[in-house]
Amino acid sequence: MKKVEVPDFIRRAIRQGLGVGLAVCFGYIFFEQLTGVSSRAAQQWLQGCKWAAITIIVVSAPVLGKVTQVSFERTLGTIAGGLLGYVTVTLGHKMLEASDIVFTGTISSLVGGGAVIAGWALGLDYSAKLFVMTFLLVVMGTEQASDAFLVALTRISGILLGVLLSLALSVCVFPKSASHQATDNLGAALQGLIQLSQLAWDPMNDNQGVSSKNPSRPLGQTMAQGFNTLFDGVQSRLLDAEVGEGAATRPSSREEMEVKCEKVMMDIYASLARSDEFIKLSQSERFFMVINGRWCFLPLVPFLPGKKRWCLPQREMSELATSIRKVTRVLWAFRAALAEGFESVIQAMESRYPGHMLLDLRMHSQGALKDAADAFDRGQLIVQSNLEAFLHAVSELIAVSEHQRRVILGALAASIGQHVPSEVDSASDTLSQGSGGKDGHPPFRIPGRAVLQEQGGGVQTVPQLDMSKVDFFSPDAAGHSAKVRWHAFQFMMNQFGEELSPDGQYIPILPALR
Repeated sequence: MKKVEVPDFIRRAIRQGLGVGLAVCFGYIFFEQLTGVSSRAAQQWLQGCKWAAITIIVVSAPVLGKVTQVSFERTLGTIAGGLLGYVTVTLGHKMLEASDIVFTGTISSLVGGGAVIAGWALGLDYSAKLFVMTFLLVVMGTEQASDAFLVALTRISGILLGVLLSLALSVCVFPKSASHQATDNLGAALQGLIQLSQLAWDPMNDNQGVSSKNPSRPLGQTMAQGFNTLFDGVQSRLLDAEVGEGAATRPSSREEMEVKCEKVMMDIYASLARSDEFIKLSQSERFFMVINGRWCFLPLVPFLPGKKRWCLPQREMSELATSIRKVTRVLWAFRAALAEGFESVIQAMESRYPGHMLLDLRMHSQGALKDAADAFDRGQLIVQSNLEAFLHAVSELIAVSEHQRRVILGALAASIGQHVPSEVDSASDTLSQGSGGKDGHPPFRIPGRAVLQEQGGGVQTVPQLDMSKVDFFSPDAAGHSAKVRWHAFQFMMNQFGEELSPDGQYIPILPALR
């Protein structure tokens, strides 16, 4: 049977309605009983219950952590303001009766201004407001000094009653904790990474051709054939973009993909922003017990020493959120590299790296993200097989460039090490000392010739190394752009592995709260 999720506003409406109704009932039930004892006490009790109902409305919030935080600040400000109000009335009426108005006005002015400064310094702005409010309720709510204590007591008691009722209802009636919300939003961000990765690899996903219907064929051969089909698909799309309707439709599809990717990325950032907010509120919640496989929390007084062992691990959760942001940025940059001209890179590199490499990078990177999301959802150890396979594929990717670098360096060393005769074949290829190389000015270079400086001061040229025979990429603007994209692709794959690896150390220690 599918579980029905109750909307937040319905939860709050039910809790707030029950709380206000209970406060009003308490007020009138005990008012009738206290009337026969003391009419003054009965009136003050009714006023206290009125402030209990007001408090329930004020501290109402969607999650337990927010209710706890607001309730704590309201309680702190109420107690401090009520006590100071009682002291002010007592001193003004009994000890300074002649100058009562001056004394009370001066203290009120100091309280009003000092509360703002204290709230800013302590980070308790809401407590500072309640401090002034309760102070004024006690000072201006008494006509006689003998009433000051009763007024202070009922105001403090009423607000405390409202706080306790609100906390009890937040725990017992449709409870919703900030700890659950923090982990739910982090889980949603991890799921968003999977979706963003699928969109980023979309140019490589079409026509991948990996067959699962022929198990007798070796895996390497199957993946190699899959890459060949993939490469053919990319070539066909490249040709379609140059002629026919493909040239008109491709920019449109690219813009649509851009919109999809940007929406997913914004959703990830929004989930992480909400998670950051709930992570802070979760420090006002204490783990209590597990009911029906779900962790339950109780209100916890902020700033209580030694409480962190019972709370959501704030540092680890924040670092995991930061890691997700980094992976998101890498995937976004990677998507841009694949979408803009990566076909030319594939064409240049197709014969130089293993046919299964791109498929391995795609499948294992997406598999590693899914493993992280599944482990976070269950609160178990993350499976490392896909991550290790992805890192191995990245090392193969980098090895291709390392091999390319060695080939070029070897060819350069061989060309420079060739014997150069002192005679010059053509006078047009020989430059005198007076025409170049003097006074620090470099010799003039002739296209297609390498300049050498002889010991006697003469300058001659020899044929340059033909880079098109040793380099993967053509020695022109298009080849240079392809080479930049190729190295950027390697960098992003390497960075993706580095950013994804730390997730494994945080996910196992985070409880399965969802």
